[in-house]
Amino acid sequence: MAEPDDERKTVAVDGTVEDERTPDRGVGALMRRHSLVSFYVLAYGLSWVAWLPYVLSENGVGIWRFSFPEVLGTSQFTGMLFGAYLGPLGAAFLVTALAEGRPGLRRWGARVFRWRVSWRWYAVALLAAPVVITIGTVVVAGTDAGLRVPPVELLALYVPFLLLQVLTTGLAEEPGWRDFALVRHQQVHGPFLGTLILGVLWAGWHFPLFLTDWGVGVGGASVGTLLAFTA
Repeated sequence: MAEPDDERKTVAVDGTVEDERTPDRGVGALMRRHSLVSFYVLAYGLSWVAWLPYVLSENGVGIWRFSFPEVLGTSQFTGMLFGAYLGPLGAAFLVTALAEGRPGLRRWGARVFRWRVSWRWYAVALLAAPVVITIGTVVVAGTDAGLRVPPVELLALYVPFLLLQVLTTGLAEEPGWRDFALVRHQQVHGPFLGTLILGVLWAGWHFPLFLTDWGVGVGGASVGTLLAFTA
């Protein structure tokens, strides 16, 4: 037998849970009806505004005579990380809080911090990057003759750098793109098309960064780069 509260809730097309007792007006109601649009407007807007000093600085187009300090040999931590946190993570939190309230935040948090999964997924997380890099090297070089086993010192740094990546760009982006937007895209468009749409919009979110040192590191803005991000 359903609980009384359950009978007053409906599931929206984009997967959000709506409470029929909530007045259908105000910012929260608008975000409930257009949760994905609200998310992308906030994710793009918040990040792009936060990245503006980095883009204008000497690390970018050079209009502002200021260089962001380097951490671990790169200015990306000081120049872009705040905007990365503020955008997708902040947008997902705001839309969920205003549209779904505490129940929605609990559901979103459960997706973000789900760690009780099969050991196979942990193996994939640890080994996927080295395997893909190795295969890519072989394909591009046309032979595996040039492959060498990395020094032990370099291998020892792999896990710490992986954890650093998880706590920086991973924590900044994945709760928004994967645990908020992807869930809704796949419910509306299906797994393949939903993932493809998200990939294109995720790639577009990086656009201002192509004008900075970060863009140099990924090869600049091009169709190939866009396809790589989408894939």
